[in-house]
Amino acid sequence: MAHPDGPPPGMLATPPLLLGTMEGGEAPQPDPTTTEAVQKALAAGITGFDSAELYTTAKDLAAGLTAAKDPAAIFLCTKIRGLSTTGVVDADEDYAAIKAKVTAHLGEIGVGKVQLLLMHWPGPAECDLTGSPDAVAALATWDFFESNIDRAWQNMLRLREEGLCEHVGVSNVYKPAFDRLVAGLPPGTAEVNTPAANQIFIDPTHPEFEYVAALQAAGVKVLGYRPLAFAPHIEMAAQMGDETWGKLTTAAAEAGAADVRQFILGWLVKRGITPVVKTLSHADANLAAASLPDHPHYSSTDLFARSELVDMCGGGDEFAAVFCGVAPP
Repeated sequence: MAHPDGPPPGMLATPPLLLGTMEGGEAPQPDPTTTEAVQKALAAGITGFDSAELYTTAKDLAAGLTAAKDPAAIFLCTKIRGLSTTGVVDADEDYAAIKAKVTAHLGEIGVGKVQLLLMHWPGPAECDLTGSPDAVAALATWDFFESNIDRAWQNMLRLREEGLCEHVGVSNVYKPAFDRLVAGLPPGTAEVNTPAANQIFIDPTHPEFEYVAALQAAGVKVLGYRPLAFAPHIEMAAQMGDETWGKLTTAAAEAGAADVRQFILGWLVKRGITPVVKTLSHADANLAAASLPDHPHYSSTDLFARSELVDMCGGGDEFAAVFCGVAPP
């Protein structure tokens, strides 16, 4: 269940949920939809926002944030492309290039500092997350990760030390790679230099129970992205005989949630996970998920489990599956 009195001592505190601002490809420039979404989120009481160097909406996020009545209450998480290293041999030259890239990105958001800065994926910056997962898998290999993670993480720590962010973390880094990162820290520094957060794909059929528990035991805040993205696929699988959607529907009603989607968000919050949501169609209900009363259904492992039928319906994040495979051969 959730941490009833907030996160454990030392764990990063975040708002109940973050609004994701991912757009790409042919999104208009500027994108009034994102600006409006941020403004509506602020009006609904949402104060956490998730961005990335990869996204095309940084300037639109900045425009929307001008509506914030209390800018000091805003929590910004953003992500830089891949591991934070250019591959340049000289460490200072490498760091200078990464710092310049991050500074430019923060400038687009309209800030000089964010609360949380993440490495977006455990591969090179050249990975194209709008293209083929197979092409990304060919680049995001264990050999690349092993060869670059120590320098990349040192660059992240320097960014934190120089005040470009309050906390540093990772995204799409699964257990073998996360353990390798921590193993590479200088002796005696793990308490302050372990990633503060890890943003990974979590939804009802990809619950990540064991990995989330391990991260939280290490004091790492878990953020769950795309928690609702594949709800239509789970519902579609029900027509093929899968029982997940029906069980979630019944459980949501019994737990007092407004609908299945609010129940899913409540399940994440009860686990101490911060959901990153894209849709604003139910902004008030999404935010209310953070204050749903406790119910045994939220701690059920039977309701939330992998489903072959849901996977057959396309109900999973293909790039998350690629990054989960970054592990020793």
